[in-house]
Amino acid sequence: ISRLYPMLLAGSIFSIILLFLAGSVIRRLVLEPLGGDPEKASQLVSKIAQGDLSDDETEAEAGTLIDNMVKMRAHLRSMVSELQDNAARLSTSSSVFANVHDGIFITNAEARIIEVNPAFTKITGYERDDCIDQQPESLGFAHEIDDFFEQYFKSTEYRGVWRGEVWNLNKSGKQYLAWLDMFPVFTESGEFRHYVGIFADITKAKEQQNQLEHQAYHDALTKLPNRIRFTQQLEKTISNANAKNAFAVCYLDLDNFKPINDNHGHQIGDQLLVLLASRLKNAINKKDMIARFGGDEFALLLTSAKNNKDFTKVLDKLIAEIEKPFIIYNETFHVSASIGYTIYPNDKNEPDILLRHADNAMYHAKTQGGRHYHLFDPQLELLSRSQHQIGEEIVRALEHDEFRLHYQPQVNIHTGEVIAFEGLIRWHHPLQGLLLPGEFLPSIEHTPLIANIGNWVIESALKQLTEWNKQGHKIKLAINIAAYHLTEEDFMQNLKQSLMQYPEVSGTQLSLEITESAAINDINNVTNIIKTSKKLGITFAIDDFGAGYSSLIYLRKLPVDTIKIDKSFVHDMLNNTEDLAVIASVVTLSKEFKRHVIAEGVESKTEADKLLELGCKLAQGFGISKPMPVEMVLDWLASNNPFEFASSEAMTD
Repeated sequence: ISRLYPMLLAGSIFSIILLFLAGSVIRRLVLEPLGGDPEKASQLVSKIAQGDLSDDETEAEAGTLIDNMVKMRAHLRSMVSELQDNAARLSTSSSVFANVHDGIFITNAEARIIEVNPAFTKITGYERDDCIDQQPESLGFAHEIDDFFEQYFKSTEYRGVWRGEVWNLNKSGKQYLAWLDMFPVFTESGEFRHYVGIFADITKAKEQQNQLEHQAYHDALTKLPNRIRFTQQLEKTISNANAKNAFAVCYLDLDNFKPINDNHGHQIGDQLLVLLASRLKNAINKKDMIARFGGDEFALLLTSAKNNKDFTKVLDKLIAEIEKPFIIYNETFHVSASIGYTIYPNDKNEPDILLRHADNAMYHAKTQGGRHYHLFDPQLELLSRSQHQIGEEIVRALEHDEFRLHYQPQVNIHTGEVIAFEGLIRWHHPLQGLLLPGEFLPSIEHTPLIANIGNWVIESALKQLTEWNKQGHKIKLAINIAAYHLTEEDFMQNLKQSLMQYPEVSGTQLSLEITESAAINDINNVTNIIKTSKKLGITFAIDDFGAGYSSLIYLRKLPVDTIKIDKSFVHDMLNNTEDLAVIASVVTLSKEFKRHVIAEGVESKTEADKLLELGCKLAQGFGISKPMPVEMVLDWLASNNPFEFASSEAMTD
């Protein structure tokens, strides 16, 4: 046993040495290269195999197997994330391709379609199978442009982006307007891969755009070009003109349109303007332009004629077309027009100045009674400026109470009775002295300012009648009303209000005198005004009868009370048998139609006697009395001898 003990001890020591050596070898050959516990490595491998690539913060010595496995897991995790991102982007692109409202087609290098999206089939009507391996032009694209895609696909200059509007045909053959974008797609290395076309149907949008543009440049009522469009065309015409290219710029305004609007309503007025616009458009050359500037104002650009003679032929035709009757709702309407025009390059100016000159010429045509045209005259423009200055002075004169009424008696030359006075306006100008109506009223006759003057005359007449009534003198007073004022929409309302402010005055004391031309130009409206005024007791007279139309038949149609024979007939009746015949006819018809007759401008007893012989008993004129200021009226009434006439030397005014 004692000998076995050393052997057992030696064996034990040897075993320990072997175990130490084995552990060292295992650690060096297995554990150190592994980088950790085999179980840990086994768990890591198991997770990777199961697809769990999450970071669990496992660490190992650099270069070991576990460290390499951790790095590999991180790399795999990055790759998976990138693949997922790519898949998401691909899914998004696929969704956009499938759901976008714009049509998309993709072609190969031979320009044959390899793919289309659903919007393509919806817009074109072609199914996907109809499109594959087809060229775009065979599907109706850019059908109005010859070889459009051939040029784009084959020409090097078209290997970039092209965008613009093209007309396409859908499967049913219906045309639609498309906005098309064409561009090539290249690889990262620059190698060509595909052509891509993106398009949208913009037909409705284009129609809306055209409609908005039309509204911006055309009149809503007549559909004619408006001022903006007319000016653009005028600018273009000027830029293209040369010394040999003459053209005319015209300004047209209706003479008696307002009463139609006032008496029959805007619906009738608008309908008349529509018919007029169509009539004028058909009357001019297609190269010419007509535009509506608003209300009853039109402008014309005449480029087809070459000289003033040709221009006047066109204007004569337009005047004639305008004066043809308009039938609206079985009722007949008549209008006329005043036209002003200027000719380029005689009048070589900018568009706005040309229009101003044409407008200025139109104004002069209107002041001459309307119904004709007038060529712009620089001298008349200076006169117009002067008239504008007069208008400004009249406004100031009204504010400073510079106007007065002078009174001229109207008498019965048979009995000597003073039947009335006529109130005649005078302007006590601070620098020019006493001005007669003819020196300032024509400048404002067709402007709103004439209504201001008319209202002043009515107010002054009623105020003076009130004063005379208080003094016990029941005098009848006649005053003149301009055509523009009479046809104002608020004329009757203002007249009624004025009478209410002077309750001491009876309507029967007031007589309104209107010119013959004013009455006949708007006979329906004037007739209604007269009838309404007569309900207030007011009487009416036609002034200067015979100087205008000399249409005796209107004596019957107009419900006036008195006819005033123009003084030009009275002055010449003793030497001119035709004038004498006119006076005799007026007197005879007036009696038949139960109208009074007053002869104006009586200057001698011989004229008075002749008038009595013809049956005209009422007269006024310098031979009886000049117009006198108010402070002289009552003295004249007290001392007047109606059978004594002033000498011819005393008849100057």
